[in-house]
Amino acid sequence: MRLIVFAFASISLLLSSAASAQSLEQARRAFEQGRAAYESGDFETALMRFQEAHRITGNPEILYNVATSADRLRMDQVALEAYRGYLAARPGSEDRASVEGRIRVLERQVADARREEEERLAAEAATAEREAQAQAALAEARQARDPGPAPWIVAGAGAALAVGGAVLLIVAEVDAGCVSAPNGCTDGGPRWEDFSERYDRVPIFRGVGGAALGLGAAAMAAGLVWALAGGGGGEPEVAIGPGGVRVRGHF
Repeated sequence: MRLIVFAFASISLLLSSAASAQSLEQARRAFEQGRAAYESGDFETALMRFQEAHRITGNPEILYNVATSADRLRMDQVALEAYRGYLAARPGSEDRASVEGRIRVLERQVADARREEEERLAAEAATAEREAQAQAALAEARQARDPGPAPWIVAGAGAALAVGGAVLLIVAEVDAGCVSAPNGCTDGGPRWEDFSERYDRVPIFRGVGGAALGLGAAAMAAGLVWALAGGGGGEPEVAIGPGGVRVRGHF
């Protein structure tokens, strides 16, 4: 793409009289450095120098050079704004048609880039949301896997109940032996009151003790199974996919 080249004497009128000589020389030097950089393919340096020359002089002609340098660097938004500024200041420019054509191309490219950026941000947001859901699901799964002290309380209560039942069964068997013994388990021989009391409580202790032993053993086993099942099976697996979050494991 071509560059606009002009005599800097023509833009000295745009500068204040106090700073014209120094500013004109600075702008001329920046412009020449920009042109040399552009011709050598150093478009980044060319862009910076043309922008400097335009900032000093305010000459809209230099915007064309800014635009072409930015265009080569695929800085579409910068090039688009510079082309628009150039045509706004020079509506009757001979190259208006070609510049307008380039503006239309850049507008499409800028719109495409903006849409791609929005899609990228939306995808990142969706990924972040899925990761947050995965972390929440994992935390919930871990909490579900940890039943706390409840299983051990159940197992302990079951053990105590089983021990109590066993004690009652032992007492019942002792009483049964005393009832059938000739001396009634006493040195002075059996007494009716003692015999009757032991005889009456043998079936009660046997029934209550057997039930307590069975229930206690069942509760103790249930508590142990609960505790072991709740803490075993390894870490749950969390998979993130298009359909959402899936948690798999032993709880």
